[in-house]
Amino acid sequence: EHALATMGRSTSSAVRVRVLQRIALALFESGDGFAARELFARVVDDATRLGMHSLVSKACSTLSSIARNFVHDQSQRLWYAQKASAAASKGGDTFDLQTAALQRLNIELERGNADGVMAVEKSLGALRTNDTSRLIQVVSHAKAECLTWEGRFEEAYRVSSRSWERIQFVGDRILNAAQCAISAAASGRADESTHLIGRVDGLAEEFSERCDPATIDTAFLWCALAYAISGRHTIAQRELKRPARSDASHIRVLRQVVASSLRVLRNPVVGDGEIGDLLAELTTLGYGGHAKLLQAILDRFAVRRGPETQDETITRSEADVLRALAMGLSPKDIAAETGRSLNTIQVHIQNAIQKLGCHGRQEALTVAQRRGLLG
Repeated sequence: EHALATMGRSTSSAVRVRVLQRIALALFESGDGFAARELFARVVDDATRLGMHSLVSKACSTLSSIARNFVHDQSQRLWYAQKASAAASKGGDTFDLQTAALQRLNIELERGNADGVMAVEKSLGALRTNDTSRLIQVVSHAKAECLTWEGRFEEAYRVSSRSWERIQFVGDRILNAAQCAISAAASGRADESTHLIGRVDGLAEEFSERCDPATIDTAFLWCALAYAISGRHTIAQRELKRPARSDASHIRVLRQVVASSLRVLRNPVVGDGEIGDLLAELTTLGYGGHAKLLQAILDRFAVRRGPETQDETITRSEADVLRALAMGLSPKDIAAETGRSLNTIQVHIQNAIQKLGCHGRQEALTVAQRRGLLG
C-alpha cells in the first residue's frame, strides 16, 4: 500500500511495472486474488507497451491461476494461459515457456482432454531446460490422472504415490494426495488410502488460509469417494457432510454427483438415474477430468447385479407388502387390512429389504419399483 501510494500513476517505466508486479504477487500470495487481478491487468497493459514480454507472460500466468482459484472461470483461465504462452514465445525465456505450458497441461487435465494433454506434453518435451523438478512433478500427476480415466488405478497409484509430496503448490499437493487416496482404495490398498486421507486432513488444516476453498472442497469429496470404494460407507457419508467452503458452481455439481456415486457404490441399482446428467454438467463447466474419474470408478465398482436367483427373489407376500407401502399405507394399516399380525408384516418388510440388498425401507421401494416388482 505504501509503495502504491508513493509511486502514484504518473509513469509507466520499467521499474514501476516491476514494482507493480511484485505488489500484485504479494496480494495474490496473501489471498486477495481480486485486488491482485486488478494490478496484474495493469502490469499486462504497461508491460505490453514497453515490450517486456517475460513480465507479460508471468502476469498472465498468475491471472490464469486467479481465474481458477478465485473466479472459477475455465474459459478465462485458458485464455490467460494462451496469452502467457504467446508472450513467452516472443520473449524466448525457457522458464516462462515451461510455466505457460504446465498451466495449459493442468487446464487440459481438468477439462478431461486426453489429446490436449498429449499435445502439451509433446511441446514440453521439446523444451531444453535445466529445471526439470517441477516438470517431472506435473507430468507425473498428468500421467497418473490419465491412467485413472482408463481405470488403471494400480498404475496410477504407483505413479502418484512417488510424486504428490514433491508438488510445489500446497493446494495442488492436497488435491493430488486425495486423488492418490482414490487410486490406493481402488487398487485394494485400504490402509494406504486411509493414511493418505489423514495427510489430506493435516495439510488442509495447516494451510487452509493459503488454499483455494474449492480445491479443499474437491479434496474432501475425493476422500469421501475413497472411503466408499473401500466399503467404509458410514465414514464416506460423514466426509460428504463436511460444510462446503466454496460456492462455486462446479463444487455444487461435484457434491451432487459424488453423493449419487456413494449411493450407487453402496447399492448398484439405487440412485444412479441422475448421474449421467450431472457428469455432463460437470464437463460443460470445464471439469471433464473429474467426470472421467467418477465414470471410471462407477464402471469398475458399481457393476450391476445380474438377474436374481430364485432364492433372492422376494415372495408374493413380500411384494404385496411393498406395494402397499408404496401406496402410503403404514405397516399397522397393512396388518389390519390383511388380517395378519404387525410382527408378520414387519418380517416381510425386513426380508424384502435384505433380499434386495438394501439398507432401508425407502431404498427397497426404489429398487423394487425399478425391477418391476410392484406391478
